[in-house]
Amino acid sequence: MSRNRPERLVAELDTLELADDLFAHRVGAWIGSLGDLLDTPRGLKFTLSAVVRAWQRIHGEVDLDELIILTALRYRAGPIYSFLIRRSLDLRLLTRESRMDMASDKEERERQLADLRSEWKTVLSGVDANHLAIGVLVSDLFPGAEVITGRKLWVHSNRLQSVASRRGDVYMDRIVSGNLLPN
Repeated sequence: MSRNRPERLVAELDTLELADDLFAHRVGAWIGSLGDLLDTPRGLKFTLSAVVRAWQRIHGEVDLDELIILTALRYRAGPIYSFLIRRSLDLRLLTRESRMDMASDKEERERQLADLRSEWKTVLSGVDANHLAIGVLVSDLFPGAEVITGRKLWVHSNRLQSVASRRGDVYMDRIVSGNLLPN
């Protein structure tokens, strides 16, 4: 049967519609930004290979979207990846604080935000990758990071094993170490 036959095309269209119904909630701005970040075939191949290896060692105990994003940042924007590891707790707290409007000791919070923004700008200036794409990816990982990245393109599904969750240190450790015992 020819691939261009109407029956084949209708079957493919049905499959695409079903996939859209099942997985449309997984689509966010990060996908396009990932494409902007991984702008060479070599970079894409290297990142995908690293994701597959890590996924096998982690045994699926992290969010796949976040594993892909962090792996891409690791190999294409290393200083940003290091920043995220160093400051993951601060970025998780930003996410919670933005939801709860913490007013206690506002001056200290503003000072911490200023330090975080300053470090972000310094680290970002040392990266030759697409800065807009990096901002979108970081904001997708940590919703509260919009106050330092300036990107509010965040479309985040319910990620149970997210690095921005209350147990985020567990998931960040798993992704960073790239290994988890089978049991």
